[in-house]
Amino acid sequence: MKKGKLGFTLIELIIVLVIIGILAAIAIPKFHDISRRAKFASVKGTCGNVRSALSIAKANNLITDANSTWNYWPTITEIKLSESASGVSDTTCPLDSVMPNEPFRNVNTISAVTTTAGRARTVAGTDGWNYCMTEGIFYANTSETNADDSTDANEY
Repeated sequence: MKKGKLGFTLIELIIVLVIIGILAAIAIPKFHDISRRAKFASVKGTCGNVRSALSIAKANNLITDANSTWNYWPTITEIKLSESASGVSDTTCPLDSVMPNEPFRNVNTISAVTTTAGRARTVAGTDGWNYCMTEGIFYANTSETNADDSTDANEY
């Protein structure tokens, strides 16, 4: 009675390991920077959403009080004022409470910056986001650079 093959030969195992190694060498560089790219996408989306909200707030105030000289972007204080369900003003910031963390610093606070700093997209302090009230400029408070297109996260 002749016994059959019970396992794989050493050569077969080595060939499988070489194939797995080749596949890993191809796949790993493709996914190496995926979390960084996701952070940049998050910054882009958040900046777009907040800028839209600020523009809507400015437009609403212009429409509701056409005779007013209210022709400026909302201030940090105005953004932070909200009315509770009872109609009483409180000082909690609805934007801070729903604001996602800036992904590179992992902080969701917003700081006011000057016009010069806003135009230059100056990075300073430990807050996650910067807002220039005179120009309506909102950007991430980070100097991280996107390897795909060499733009800084604060340029979005």
